[in-house]
Amino acid sequence: METQHTLALRIPERSAASVDTFLSKPKEVEEWVKRLPMANVGETSRQVFKTLVEFNRLEISSPTRIKVAELFRQPVSYISNNLRKYYFDVSFPLSAKNRKIAVLSRELYSELAITYKIFIEHTISGKSKKFDKKLLIISIHRVIHYLSLTLFQSVIIYDPYPKQIWQRFIDSTPTQNATGFTICPSKRRVTSRAVVSVISINRYFSFPPALPTT
Repeated sequence: METQHTLALRIPERSAASVDTFLSKPKEVEEWVKRLPMANVGETSRQVFKTLVEFNRLEISSPTRIKVAELFRQPVSYISNNLRKYYFDVSFPLSAKNRKIAVLSRELYSELAITYKIFIEHTISGKSKKFDKKLLIISIHRVIHYLSLTLFQSVIIYDPYPKQIWQRFIDSTPTQNATGFTICPSKRRVTSRAVVSVISINRYFSFPPALPTT
């Protein structure tokens, strides 16, 4: 019996996806994204956040998950860019409404990071039918990127950063040897050197291009 290695990432529990959910069909998700009311940023942000939260709590195959995850990137970026005027470069303290908007932007990034963490966990544990090292590396970078934005959102509104976020950075970056990825979560602790390494990786590498959705 094969041993399943795991990163023990902090990811939500998931239930089986119903056969009629469009979230298990990348083409239908793509059409849903095209129909979002982009002119109404408030409604778009509500729909995207609600759907992303639902997606992260469904058990979906890894190839489908990574394709759908990529489709969420553009609307999340669009929403965040359009909401920034309510909390960035404005007077403080923020109004209750503006702070709520800032927290929404942060949670969007956090949920998107969770999407890729689920893919990483499935790949490392052997639950994926195919071990795709390229997709794994891209997903690790995506997690680091979106966790960085989650942290940044906290900094610019003088908010405490999410608990254990630095540990999430380190947990999402498996070490590697000649045979593949080696996971030792119980021995990996957050240190200043590790944090600097994670931030350096995010700054040094250009953001990976969008993956094909077909």
